[in-house]
Amino acid sequence: MLNGTNNATHLENNLIVSNGRGVVFDGTGNTASLQSNQFGGNNGAIIYLANPNIFPQQLSSNVIVSSNAINGIEVVNGPSGMTTTSGTWDCTAFPYVVRQALTINPASTLTIAPGVVVKLSRF
Repeated sequence: MLNGTNNATHLENNLIVSNGRGVVFDGTGNTASLQSNQFGGNNGAIIYLANPNIFPQQLSSNVIVSSNAINGIEVVNGPSGMTTTSGTWDCTAFPYVVRQALTINPASTLTIAPGVVVKLSRF
């Protein structure tokens, strides 16, 4: 498991297998870039956003996903309970999975790009 907490985390050409979750981002206001990584056999999501103020980039480029419990990006509420940073969900390669109520601060904007799939769980 990798906890990405820097402002600009870049992860490229890695094999991430047999973990509880693939990659965990738990910082605030992060821009994460993941390219050409392979995710397989993880017991959770391939990418877990423990804070909805993180907006991974370049996810659609050559990320190979197989046999994970959640072949997608799991989004949960952060410590503040709401998204306070504006950003865009733009990955079309796999879905965003929202498992909790997600509140967008009135001063912020969450843009969901065309073609992006968002799956909502019951909460």
